[in-house]
Amino acid sequence: MSNRHRTWLLLILLVAFMLRLAFLGSKSIWLDEAFSVWQTERTPNEIWNTVNDNHPPMYYLLLQAWMYFGKSEAIIRLPSVLVSMTGLVLLSLLARRLFNQQVALFAVALLALAPIDLWYAQEARMVLFVAPAALLIALGLSKMGWSGAVLITVGLALGLYFDYTIIPLWGILSGIWFAQWWKGGHPINQLATWFVASLLAWLIFMPLWPHLQLVASRMSGIYVFANIREVTGLPDFGVLLPVIALIFLGIGTAVLAWLTPQILSRPSAGQIVAALSIVTFFLLTALMPIPRLYTIKRLVVTGWPIVVLGVAWIALNKVRKPRPIIYVLITISFIATLVILLAVPKDDWRSAVSYINEHAGPGDITWLDPSHGRIPYNYYEPTVDILESSKNLEVEQNASVWHVAERQPNRPIPGSEVEIWLDENMQLVEVVPLYRLELRRYSPVE
Repeated sequence: MSNRHRTWLLLILLVAFMLRLAFLGSKSIWLDEAFSVWQTERTPNEIWNTVNDNHPPMYYLLLQAWMYFGKSEAIIRLPSVLVSMTGLVLLSLLARRLFNQQVALFAVALLALAPIDLWYAQEARMVLFVAPAALLIALGLSKMGWSGAVLITVGLALGLYFDYTIIPLWGILSGIWFAQWWKGGHPINQLATWFVASLLAWLIFMPLWPHLQLVASRMSGIYVFANIREVTGLPDFGVLLPVIALIFLGIGTAVLAWLTPQILSRPSAGQIVAALSIVTFFLLTALMPIPRLYTIKRLVVTGWPIVVLGVAWIALNKVRKPRPIIYVLITISFIATLVILLAVPKDDWRSAVSYINEHAGPGDITWLDPSHGRIPYNYYEPTVDILESSKNLEVEQNASVWHVAERQPNRPIPGSEVEIWLDENMQLVEVVPLYRLELRRYSPVE
């Protein structure tokens, strides 16, 4: 790498680090982050043997050790910041190996300013830990040989211990590699390297196979798959469903990876595909600050470095005037990232707890609806007495009730039987709207 490119890379990494540290502890933690902290309150053995969580235990164990430094919002989110920075470095290495320094700088700049990467870099969850693991797999596939095999094994094994979203990513990356392997004369030694490295990673993951099987067996009950089964009349496939989906994902990716270079090599078709790719990337980046679709975004962010790499290569090699495109994509990414930092809040549990502590009187009761709100509430006030939500629960006649309700978009008010009961049996005297929450203070009917 030339001194000029090295200087630009260090500058981009510095800007990325400053953005990810900016306002790191300014936003309240939300339910999923509070759940991460709640898991760390258990013993390591209890965390390891958890069966009621759909994620592997490694992140919780890491966070438990990290919380030796404290449990403030900024501290519990800092590991995600560091992992995000690791992903930027790995993306630079991958891009330089596959393409050149110019593509590497542009790709790293796009990822450094990517609003979706920054959002999860400031969240105390395991999802972003998958992206560097996927980049290690991609680096290994690009190298092959013994060093490549080590990278594939380490990347896949780490990803499996942190989150199961690495599995579809492994299928996608393997599909892309298979297309290139076939075009390169499909040497058997490279196929053996891929197989052995992947098998070794799965063997390293063997202690958690039962947990993965349990999670896979639940997939048929997920909303989307449940509706498909209901419409088609298909049975519950259990563990077989994700295996079939992974096979089709790998085959589909391989076919797409085989056809894409051929399409891009044709001037007219290549220009259309390049334009569609850049416009789609532009729109997705612009829409990322919208604070919804969390499930989809969690999947997207794990493979976003690969998407960024592809867009960077297309913009620099398949567009007639790449410089304006570079400026436009960097500008929209930076604007969307600033919106994420300055204007997109998380569930405001901090304000809810603070307001109740400041205004509640002796004997007042806090009532959470739904009851899983206890987890983020207790992060800020671990000793408060909380009334569990239940239908027709009688309260002391002289006590005021502080009802903390979730307020999801397009959900009617009152939003639960608990809230209906409070409206019918007590007097609503105060309403405090917060982001995705609402405080409602009820007093006994005189």
